[in-house]
Amino acid sequence: MAEADPSDCLSRLENLITDNLHTRIDPANHASMIGWGPSFNVAHQIRAVLTLHHAGACVAASLNRRSALTYAITLRWCVDQVTG
Repeated sequence: MAEADPSDCLSRLENLITDNLHTRIDPANHASMIGWGPSFNVAHQIRAVLTLHHAGACVAASLNRRSALTYAITLRWCVDQVTG
């Protein structure tokens, strides 16, 4: 099986960020409201990583990558707690 291209995955995540992203959240759904913050953080950390990589500052992006990963793992843990 071919290895996934990390830059392709990051670009796909970046494309999820839109100006009206906040309008997709149902304020009556508590899970959506709780997940909104970490999801938004992951999206912006990914944008920061891509911006730094495009500027040739790949080493500087390590903190952003770690933060995105931490929030993504936290989100996954929350989902597992609800469905598990």
